Amino acid sequence: TEIFFRPYNEKIWRRKLKEISNSWVKQFVPVPKIEDIVLNLIEDKELDYGYNVFFYYPKYDGIQSLVNALESYLCRNKILTSITLLKIDYLKKEIYFLRNNKIEKIKYDTLVSTIPIVELIKISNFPSYIKRMSKDLKYTGVLCFNLAVKNPIVKKIHWIYFPDKEITFYRVGFYNNVNKNLVPSDIYGSMYVEVSYDDKKGFDELVIYKKILNDLLKVGILKSLSQIIFYKLLKIPVGYVIYDYYRDKNLPLIHKFLNENQIYSIGRYGAWKYSYISENIKDAMDTVKKLLR
Repeated sequence: TEIFFRPYNEKIWRRKLKEISNSWVKQFVPVPKIEDIVLNLIEDKELDYGYNVFFYYPKYDGIQSLVNALESYLCRNKILTSITLLKIDYLKKEIYFLRNNKIEKIKYDTLVSTIPIVELIKISNFPSYIKRMSKDLKYTGVLCFNLAVKNPIVKKIHWIYFPDKEITFYRVGFYNNVNKNLVPSDIYGSMYVEVSYDDKKGFDELVIYKKILNDLLKVGILKSLSQIIFYKLLKIPVGYVIYDYYRDKNLPLIHKFLNENQIYSIGRYGAWKYSYISENIKDAMDTVKKLLR
């Protein structure tokens, strides 16, 4: 607890753990059996724990290949991309959006949303009590610095957690160790460096980037700054949902109102939960089955 769980989770959520509820723990923190612990002591045998001991990743085109495969089942002319949502009128069942600098409107019977539920509520004309409840839903953002490097040092490891408060990032992962096809050859490496931040307070990209480079040298992931080829920042304003008293109290009431008005907010950000891709796809399938019934 003192070495890893407390400092790591306070670092990623940017708050004391006494503010966090335990409703998320069961799925993501595996509890070993006492027999396993004893067996490990006697036989010095490594045991596999957790939901991601094994996972599958596409050989080519990254995770985008999964999206492409799903898209192949749909009518392409019915998919709109590169648009900006402006407003949802739940009483008229209309969505207003901006496309090619022109405001357009589309009507719906049932709406399934996967954007952050706080954003859905913000752009909709829902009653004021729903708006008030959504303001209590908290989250932290993630700054994901993607780095292309020469002569990668770390081999075979997929990702490493850093609970230390003096280190800027909480996790560093290595794309090329997950799939060697993600880099041109073995002399190159591709990594992500994740930093937790508060979207409401803003940040200085260059200051954080310089701290990251110093810390990568300090922990031995980089030997020299000359290894860096380039970097690209991916800003994720809603990164991790905060499981607290207000989420436990308000979320069921918000979903009840939405469902009563033929709106289903699903997935990691729509359902406002801590989840992963396969669970989100299952959420979509379950929602479709519910609608068809």
